[in-house]
Amino acid sequence: MSWLRNMVGKPRDDGTVRARQATSPAAASAQAPVLPPVDWDRLRQSIAAAANGEERTRRERELGRACAARGLSPLPVDAPAVWVEAVCHASDKATAADWSGRLKGDESLAEAAMHCRFAEIRLAAARRITDLAVLKQLADANRDKDKHVYRHCTDALRAHRHGGARARRAAELALAVRALLEARPVAVSRLLHLEKEIAALGKGGEVLAECMDLLAQAQGCVLKETQAQIGLRDRLAAVMALRFEIAGAQWPPGDRLAAWQHRYADIVYETASSPAWLAKFPAGRELARVLQEIESRLGALALDVTRAAECERFLEAPLPDEGIEAWAALPKPDTASVRAALEARWATIQARAAPPAIEPPPVPKARKSRKPRIDQAELQRSLEELEQHLDEGRLAEADGVASRIEHAIGAASLGGLPARRWQSARAQLARLHGWARWGTDQAREHLIAEAEALLGSEPDMDERARAVPALHKEWKRLDAHGLATKALWARFDAALEKTYQPVLEQRAVEAVRQEAARVEKAAQCEAWEAWFEQFSAAAPQYMALAAKREEIAAHWRSRGALAGFRDERKLRRRRDGLLKRMDALLEEAQAKEAARREQIALAAEALRDEPEISKAVNEARSLQIRWKDEPAIVRMRHGTEHKLWQRFRAACDAVFARRDAIRNEQVVQREQRDQARNAEQQARDLKRAAERDAALSQKARHAGRFALMAQKAALAEPVEAAAVGGEPADALLAAAREAWEGLARLQGTADRVLRARLDAAVSARAESLAKGRAARAALLIDLEIALELPTPESDALARRARSLSRLQERFRSGGPAAQEPEAMVAQWHAIGAVPDDGQYARMAAIVRRLLERGG
Repeated sequence: MSWLRNMVGKPRDDGTVRARQATSPAAASAQAPVLPPVDWDRLRQSIAAAANGEERTRRERELGRACAARGLSPLPVDAPAVWVEAVCHASDKATAADWSGRLKGDESLAEAAMHCRFAEIRLAAARRITDLAVLKQLADANRDKDKHVYRHCTDALRAHRHGGARARRAAELALAVRALLEARPVAVSRLLHLEKEIAALGKGGEVLAECMDLLAQAQGCVLKETQAQIGLRDRLAAVMALRFEIAGAQWPPGDRLAAWQHRYADIVYETASSPAWLAKFPAGRELARVLQEIESRLGALALDVTRAAECERFLEAPLPDEGIEAWAALPKPDTASVRAALEARWATIQARAAPPAIEPPPVPKARKSRKPRIDQAELQRSLEELEQHLDEGRLAEADGVASRIEHAIGAASLGGLPARRWQSARAQLARLHGWARWGTDQAREHLIAEAEALLGSEPDMDERARAVPALHKEWKRLDAHGLATKALWARFDAALEKTYQPVLEQRAVEAVRQEAARVEKAAQCEAWEAWFEQFSAAAPQYMALAAKREEIAAHWRSRGALAGFRDERKLRRRRDGLLKRMDALLEEAQAKEAARREQIALAAEALRDEPEISKAVNEARSLQIRWKDEPAIVRMRHGTEHKLWQRFRAACDAVFARRDAIRNEQVVQREQRDQARNAEQQARDLKRAAERDAALSQKARHAGRFALMAQKAALAEPVEAAAVGGEPADALLAAAREAWEGLARLQGTADRVLRARLDAAVSARAESLAKGRAARAALLIDLEIALELPTPESDALARRARSLSRLQERFRSGGPAAQEPEAMVAQWHAIGAVPDDGQYARMAAIVRRLLERGG
C-alpha cells in the first residue's frame, strides 16, 4: 500500500517499515498506537448539557471522531451529526459504507458526500439525496473537488428539469388531444402534429400513457370518420346514379317506380343513421339536395301514374253526357308526353262522338292575279351556280342555291330552256340526296358499331370521356345531310348513354372529392388568415411568423388533392396573397436584423484604428459575445448573413492579428534589449579585463626592473655579498622570482575569471530559456488535465505524475485553490522560453476549447 501512502502524502516512517516486516498479530498489536480511553457517558452528557448550538455541534463531532478512531459504531440515539462525523473519519471503507447506509436525511447525506475520505462512499451518499435544493448546493460545493459527485448532481438536476418540462408538455398535449376529440370531425393534420410531439417526448410516465390512450382513441375516431366519409361518397354516387336513371327513364315507369322508391328509402335510412357532422361537408349538402330532388321527382311520378290511371279509366268508360266538363275537371299528369297522348286520345273519342259537321258555304273564287315577273339574268346565274355545285358534289351549297331559285320562281311557271335546265338540276339534286342519305346511314351504322364496341371494352374513363362527345359531334354533322331514323337514333343514344354512365359516376365522385378538398383548403386558409390577423394585432414574434410561413408552404405541398381548376386557382391566389403579406413583414424584420448586424460589423471595423490594442481586443470580444448571444429578431437569408459574418470575422481577425503582431514585436524588442544588455555586459567585462591586464603589465614591468636592479647590485657588490653570505643578492633575486610568479598567477587568475564570467552569462541566458520552456510544458499539462484534452505520448508520464500530484492536493485539507484556465493561459504567455512549435499547437487547441466552452 505504499502507492496509496504516497498518493495521500503520508511519509513512511521506520515504525511502518517495522510493522510491514512483522508477521505475527502480536507484533502488530504491540506496534499499534494506543488511544486514550474515552468516557462515553460523560461525552454524551456534555452534548446534552451544551449551552448553545455551536457547542453542541462541536461536541457531537468530537464524539463522532472518537467513534471513528476506535471503530465503534455510534448509538442509534446519537444525533445525525455524530453519525456523519463517524462516516467522514472512518478509516475502514466497509465500516464507513455500513455507517453511511444508516444515515437519514438529505442534509446528513450531503455532509457525508462532501467530507468522507472514500470516493465510493461520497458517491453512494450523493445518490441517496432526493432534495433538489440539497443537490444544487452539493453540486456547487463539488464543482472543482469531486467530479463524480458533481456529475451525478448535475445529471440528477438536469433530469429533473427535463422530466418536469416533459410532464408539463405531456399534460398540454393531453389537453390538446382531448379538445381534438371533442370537436368532430377530428382534424387529421393537427392529430399528426400532436403524434409527432408526443413521440418526441419518448416513453414512460402516467401522463404519457394517458396521451397514448387518447391518441389511440383519436386514431379510432379518425378511422370511423374516414369510413363514414367513404360511405357518404358511396351514398352520393348511388343517389346521383338514381337521379340519372329516373331522369332518363321512359314512360310508363311501371315496376321501376317501386324499386326506385325502395332504393331511395334505403339511402335515406343510411343517411339518417350516419353522423350529423357529415352534413357540414359539401358532399353531405349535395346529398341532401339530390335526395330532396329525387323525393320530389318520385312524388311527381307517383302522382302522374295515379292521374294517368284515372284518365285511362275515364277514356275507357262510356262517354257521359257531361263528358267535356268531366274531362276538363279531371287532373292530368304533369309529364308532357303522357298528357299529350291522353289529350290526343280524348280528341279522337270526342271526334267519334261529335255530330256530322255542316259544310260551309262555298267561297267565291278570287280573281287571278297577274303572274310575277322573273329576273331572267339572275335566274341564269343561279342555274349556272347550281349546276357547278352539282358537278363538284357540294350538296349543302347546291341545296342553298336550289332554295333561292325556288323562292325566286314562286308561283310563276318556267318554259323553254330554263325550265328544262331547272328540271334536270332538280333530278340530279334528288339523286345526290339519295346517295348522301345512303352514305350517312352507313356512317351512322359505323358510329353505332363504334359506340357498342366502346361499351364492351374495358372501362377506360379518359378514353370514354373523349370518345363519347366526339361520336355525338360526328352524329350531328351527319344530320346536316339528313335526319336519321328513330331506330338508329335509339340504338346510338342507348349505347352512348350506357357507355357514358361510368364516366358520369366517376365525375360525380371526383366532384365530391374536389368539393371536399376545396372546403378543407378554404377552411385552412381562413384559419391561417385568422392567425395572421391575431399576429398582426399582437406584439410581432417574427420567428413564429417565419415558422408559420414554412408550415403553410409545407402543408400546401403535402396536400395532393386538388379542388378543381378554378377553385384551386382561387385558393392558390388566396394563399399567395397571405404569403405575400407575411413576406412583407419578414422582409421588414430581416432588414432590421441586417441593420443590427451591420452596426456590430461597423463597430468591429472601427476597432482597426483604435490606438489602444488592449481596449480594441476587449471590445472585439464583447462584440463577438453580442453577435452570438443577442437574440435575433428573425432568421436572415443565408447569403446576407454570410456576407455580414465574413465582414465581422475579418474585422475581428484584423484586431487579433494586430495584437499578435504587437506581441511579436514586443518579444523581438525584448530579445534585442537582452542581447544589447548582454553585449554591454560583455563589453564591460572585456574593459575590466583589459584594465586588469594593463595593471598586471605595469606590475610586471616593475617586477622586471626590480629584478634587473637586484641583478646589477649582485654583480656590482660581489665582495659585500660574499662577505655577508650573499644575502642581499639572493634576497633581490628571490624577490624578483616571487614577483614574476605572482604576475603569472595574477594573469592566469584574471583569464580564468573572465572566461568563467562569460561562460556564466551565456549559460545563465540558456538556463533561463530552458527553465521557461519546462515551466510552459508543466502549465500545458495542467491546462489539458483541466480541460480534458489529450496530451502527446512524450508527456504521458508527466501527465500521470501531475494527475497524482493534483489528487494528493485534493486530499490534503487547506490546499491551494484551483487556478482558472484563462489565468493559466495568461501566465503561460508571460513566461519567456525558447520557441517551440509543438507547444504553440497545443496552446491553440486549448484556446479553441476555452472559446467553445465559453460559447
